[in-house]
Order: sequence, then C-alpha cells, then structure tokens
Amino acid sequence: MTRSKLDAAHELLKTDHYTQFEQALREAFANQLKTANYDVKFEFRSIDETNLYRGLYPTLVEGESPRNPTEVGSGVRNLLVLALFQAFAQTFRGNAVLGIEEPELYLHPHAQRSLMRQFDEMAVAGNQIFISSHSPFFLDITRSDRIVLVDRKIDNEDEVCTQVRTSTPDELLALRKALHPDRRITQDSLRAFLRNVQSPAMSEAFFAKLCILVEGPSEGEAFPIYARHIGFPLDEMGISIVSAGGKTALDTLQHIYRAHTIPTYVMFDNDEGLKSDDKSYNKVLCRLLGLTETDTPARSIAGDFAILGGDWEQETERAIEGSHPGLYLELVAEARSTLGLQPGRNKPLIARYVAQALVARGLVPDFVVQIVEKLRKKIDGKSAAPSGSDEAAEDPFF
Repeated sequence: MTRSKLDAAHELLKTDHYTQFEQALREAFANQLKTANYDVKFEFRSIDETNLYRGLYPTLVEGESPRNPTEVGSGVRNLLVLALFQAFAQTFRGNAVLGIEEPELYLHPHAQRSLMRQFDEMAVAGNQIFISSHSPFFLDITRSDRIVLVDRKIDNEDEVCTQVRTSTPDELLALRKALHPDRRITQDSLRAFLRNVQSPAMSEAFFAKLCILVEGPSEGEAFPIYARHIGFPLDEMGISIVSAGGKTALDTLQHIYRAHTIPTYVMFDNDEGLKSDDKSYNKVLCRLLGLTETDTPARSIAGDFAILGGDWEQETERAIEGSHPGLYLELVAEARSTLGLQPGRNKPLIARYVAQALVARGLVPDFVVQIVEKLRKKIDGKSAAPSGSDEAAEDPFF
C-alpha cells in the first residue's frame, strides 16, 4: 500500500474522538517539553484489519521534518510516553482498558511518581489499568488490595506453574481488628495511617522472598553490614529490611505482608531499663507473635522474631564489651569525632560506623550471628517452630 493511500486512510479515520485524543497528546507533550521545538503527530506504519487504529504510530516533528522517536534522546521519548498516558486519561474517560508492561523503564523517580498519579486519575475516571512492574513507585501500600504478586513455582507434579497472590481490604481489616479488638479501625483510618508512615522500602518488600521488619533506622543501617560479612548478603538473597519508623507500625506492616503471604521476621526492642513511650506497645507485639503479653518481654531469638534487650545500641554494646572491653564505647566516640556528631543524636550514623569498624576487625555481635542463622533456616523453608510455640519462646540468647 502506497504512502498516499495510508495518508488517505488516516484522514478517513480522523473521528471527533480521534482528533480530541491527538490534540490532548500534543498539549500534554508541549506542556512537558516547553524548551524544545518538537510537535507530535500520528501516522500509519501498517494496517491491522481487526483494528485500524493499532497501525497508528506517534511521530515527532522538528520544524517541518518528521523524526522517529527512536532517533531522539531517551528523555524526550519518556516525555512522549507520559504525554500519551495524559492524553488517554483526558480523552478516554471510563472507556479504556490499558495494559502496560514495565512502565518505569528509562524513567527517573520523579517521572515514575508522576506517571503513577496519571494512572490513578485514569482509574478514578473509570478506566481499567493493568501494570506489570518491578518498581516500588508503582506499588502503594495504602492500597495493597490493588497489588497482585505473580511467581513461578514448582507444583506437586514438579511442573512449572504460575502462582498468583492477592488480598482484599476486608482480609487486611480482619487481621487488624483481631489484634486490636478494642480499637475502632476502618479501611479509611488504616489507609490514613499507612499514608503517614509509608516509605519506598515498605513497597520494595512486595518483591522480596523475605522481609525483615525492624523498629528503627539503626538496625536498618547496621544489620545488612554484619549479615554480608558473615556470608548472608540481603540483596543477593532477595531479602528486604524495612524500618517501620517506630514500634507502633510493626504490626500493621506485618499484617500487610502476611495478607500477601510474604514471609516476615520481626525484630524489636524490649526497652528494658529505658524510659520509652513505646514500651506499652510491647504487649501488642507479644500478642501479634503469640507470646505472653508483657511490657518487657524477655530478650530472645526465635524462628520468626528477635526481641532485643534495651535497644539496638545497648544490645550491640553488651555483645562487644563481653569479649572486647571498652571497644564499643571507643568506636562510638570515634564515630562522633570523625563524623562531627553531637552527643545523643544521629544514632543510625553511629550504628553504621560501628558496624563497618567491627567487621573491619572481623567482629560481629553474637546476637546478629544467631539472628542470621534463624533467617537462613527461614529462607530455606526450614524455619523453627511457629511464633508462640514453646520452642520459639524458649530460645534465649543470654
């Protein structure tokens, strides 16, 4: 078919809806690329008899010369993709079913977040969006019911099959109400709480084989350093470590991941000897783990959890001072001096500095070694007894 006939077919297919979409695309593209001299138009590249519009191909125009999008920089191509989705959102209100594979490719984080907002707008307008992604920016823990996890598994007949894992708002809400029977929890209040505490690392856990939930950033900074030194690199093993930003978010995150059958390992402080507003929440975490409820649970390491004495810093000091008196405090003072830190502040930075200094000396706190051994068993499917069992509760490390 000659170029002239394709152009003639193009003109015949320019319905009002098509013209509206093309104009929306041009405006969206122009708004995103104000400093460049590009316009955008469509042309036919091939004919699909079942759907003629599938043959449409976006073309950039510089001056009066057409440019193939593959001939320009990836930044311009990405803006064209964003403009396409904006045009879809504006033009097809409630009439489109859109499937996108790996929309994050070649997009920087700001563009990924912008694109996700556009997808949300399209969904609110009544369109149906299917996204296949490996980016945490396209996973919203406040709407975990929208997340579908797809895995390749070996079935009972040793055949490769696809396993799909989903959850519903009612399932998650039921877990929360069972743990907090005296609290009024709704789907809206739960989403509001998650929106307040969410971080990219929390979404990253949906891609993990195992999620280590820790109370604060000190553990998140130091634990991976120790684990790598003793041959347990978290990233290479598909393990995420997620700081909850406080004790009171640990149970909510554990419920979200449990609803999607993502294995978790919970690590928190018992705040022994400390003045902590979070100490009363230890009862909730004990109830979550099937342990006897108390404000100060015993320090222990089990198959699904670790309870540290005091906090991370106290536990590390106790472990190191037992074999190398004075070393821990020496390293803390060195960290403050080297990094220019004020007393009582920047605990995560100090924890990281101490961890790096200790592994440089070939030292790892014994409680970290024990936790890693539990994680090895868990990741291999050989976890110790379930939380709350006698074996799990009677596995102290002191």
